[in-house]
Amino acid sequence: MADQAKGKGIASKRASNLADLGQSSRPPLPIRTLSEDEEDGEDYSEVIEVLKQHIKSHERVIASQSSDIKTLLLSLNTLKASVEDSVSAIKNISSTLASLTNSSNAAAIGKTSYSPRFDPFSGTMDLDSPPRPPRKEPHLGPAVDNTATSNLDPPIDIGSKEGFKDTITSSIVKELSKKAYTIPDDSKLSGESNFEQWIQALSIVLRALGISNFLENPDISNTYSDSDQAVLLMLLRDSLSSGPRAAISWIHIPSEAFKLLVRQYSRPIESKKEDVYNEFHALTFSTYKKGL
Repeated sequence: MADQAKGKGIASKRASNLADLGQSSRPPLPIRTLSEDEEDGEDYSEVIEVLKQHIKSHERVIASQSSDIKTLLLSLNTLKASVEDSVSAIKNISSTLASLTNSSNAAAIGKTSYSPRFDPFSGTMDLDSPPRPPRKEPHLGPAVDNTATSNLDPPIDIGSKEGFKDTITSSIVKELSKKAYTIPDDSKLSGESNFEQWIQALSIVLRALGISNFLENPDISNTYSDSDQAVLLMLLRDSLSSGPRAAISWIHIPSEAFKLLVRQYSRPIESKKEDVYNEFHALTFSTYKKGL
């Protein structure tokens, strides 16, 4: 009975409160009801689609970046293999050069001692070649062996780092220089008619030797060693035909030989003919009267 009385009291209190709310001047709050579309959640479909598109776009970007990373890794692996090959090749070259150095040093131990000599043709100090023999009279014949120009080959210093490269390339340089020191037969000086052609061919040879200034200043050859002057003189003789060669056969100094050739053959033929003509007409009978 007590519980029933208590329940009735609560119900009457609620009814009183509802009556008070109905009598209040404040308008009631609007009650919004959900439509069927909102109840089903279809208003969020556009948002969901946009989110899906963003997700797909990010997935494509991630896939592209993954492909770039794979390509970069492949490139790095290729570069690594190339570097390893280069390192291996350098080690092999170093081993070969070390062997060459050891063999050269062993051969140098058995040589007699000598003082280094400056080579004016190459502009370097000859530290590895033995001293050259004393000067001999140059060959006066019409032909010269082209191998004689090997004296002009630059010396090789095996003991220095730069000498390593020269050791490998010296044989190639020698073969090329032998060909460079040869003047073609049609360019050899035969007279005034091909003087300019001879000068051009000779300048190429002298440029290969590193003494191209000899044509402008022949006296510079006087500072060369005796053996180098002899080689230069033989080179000059080998660049001449029989007539001009006979004209310098008695000269043993290359600068004097070259000056004589220039004086003799550089003038035009017409100028020489005019001189001979003037000298002939200058002769008089009285000049030779006493000899008759």
